[in-house]
Parts: sequence; C-alpha cells; structure tokens
Amino acid sequence: MNESVGLWVALTGGVVSFLSPCVLPLVPSYLSFVTGMSLEDLQGGVDRRATFMHSLLFVLGFSIIFIALGASASFLGSFLYNYKVWIARVGGAVIMENLFNLPGLGRLLVDALTERDYPVVSGVNLFFACIVLLNNLFIDLIYAYLDPRIRYQ
Repeated sequence: MNESVGLWVALTGGVVSFLSPCVLPLVPSYLSFVTGMSLEDLQGGVDRRATFMHSLLFVLGFSIIFIALGASASFLGSFLYNYKVWIARVGGAVIMENLFNLPGLGRLLVDALTERDYPVVSGVNLFFACIVLLNNLFIDLIYAYLDPRIRYQ
C-alpha cells in the first residue's frame, strides 16, 4: 500500500512541476530543439513521422551515452571493490609519506626512477623481495608451531 501511495505522490509531483509557470513556457522551444524544426515549422503543418523520428533519435542518443556511463561506472566500482585492500595500503603509504612528510622507501624508489638511478631501484626491489621472503618464512614457522600436525624435517 505504501509503495502505491509513494508512486502516485511522485507522479503527481512530476505533473505539477511540469505544469508550473517556470517549465511550461519552455516546452515549445524544447520540442523545436528535439525535433530539429523551428517554431514556425511546428505551428505550420507538422509531419508526425519526422517529429517522431527526430525525438526518438534524440532520446536514443542520450540513452546510449547514459547507459555507457553507467556501465563504465559499474565496472570501475567493481574493480575498485575487488582491490580495496591494496588501495587502502597504497593510500596509507601515500598519506604517511606525503601528508606527514615521513620519507620512506616509496619516495626513494620514485625519486630513483625519475632520476634513472638503476642501482638504487634494484636495491629497493631486493629489499622488498627479502621482506616478502622473510615474512613467508616467519609465517611458516609460526604455522608449524601453532599446528601440531605440521612438522618440518
């Protein structure tokens, strides 16, 4: 019941706003823009088929644009949602290094890349690789300690 009342209220509000003194005088110029005809052509003999085709193509053009924008926004949103953990990590690093002015390895790597200092780039990459390897080793050792079924020989 509430949904049907809300629908009728919305429909009535739309009709009242369309018939308001601010919108109603704009309808002839809007129709002439949509149909591609001047006001004199509309007041004279109106070719209904041409008017319908112009209006249909006008609406179709806007529909294609808005459907494409909606689809691309949906794709971008799902892509960002899938990588939200990484986006949060990178955003945190950017905030720490830029906003709080705490220089770290990220800024060192970016500066080395812009200056084409390849030994520094290699060193930073080696450091990150060692961190990943040590992290995996630490996790494996903790996992073996916590789960008695796992034993390394």
